[in-house]
Amino acid sequence: MTPLDTVLILCLLVALPGHNLWRSLTEANRPPETQIARYWRGTLTAVVLTSMLAVAWAGSARPLASLGLDTPIAKPGLIGLGIAAILVLALLVMTALTRPGGESRAPVSGSPMPETPAEWRLFLVSMPVIAIAWELLYRGYLVWAIAPSLGPVAAVVLPALAYGVAHGYRGRAQFVGSIVSALLFTLGFVLTRSLWWLIMIHIALPLFGAFAQRRISAAAR
Repeated sequence: MTPLDTVLILCLLVALPGHNLWRSLTEANRPPETQIARYWRGTLTAVVLTSMLAVAWAGSARPLASLGLDTPIAKPGLIGLGIAAILVLALLVMTALTRPGGESRAPVSGSPMPETPAEWRLFLVSMPVIAIAWELLYRGYLVWAIAPSLGPVAAVVLPALAYGVAHGYRGRAQFVGSIVSALLFTLGFVLTRSLWWLIMIHIALPLFGAFAQRRISAAAR
């Protein structure tokens, strides 16, 4: 474990969750953040932290398989890819069948999904970058860093809690849901030791969600 690892772990477990939680709790006291600014902030944060990971990993000549990027993909990872493929197919069908209900309306201000063409262009670039970065950092890297010293339970719970808190607080349901989904993703990584299928799901969920909302908004208008 290098000094850079220590800094990165503190950023992921303490600094980033604390900063994002503070931002969400004080959001009403600041001018509204544009969607473009939100996407750029998330993308740049992901790039900086992933670059730190890349330097620490390459500098110590660690194998990519230890990070969850196994090649060839082992059987548990292939099972995970099968699950991811089924989920993506289901999301595709659900998106294609999405229709507005009687109370449908255009997205309200502050929605995390893109609305304008400029927002869509940046969203389609930033979401995959952010999804890959968070899987590498909060699943592959933190599990690798925490498990040897604190054990497998801490390696699942601590990254999941930090990742959930890093999504901020916008209500109890959102806050608990973020932590629970992070726990499920982290358990999935621990069980398969492969990130490929989790990256696939993490990219698919916001993309299909955005396209479904776009269909609803277009039909409502």
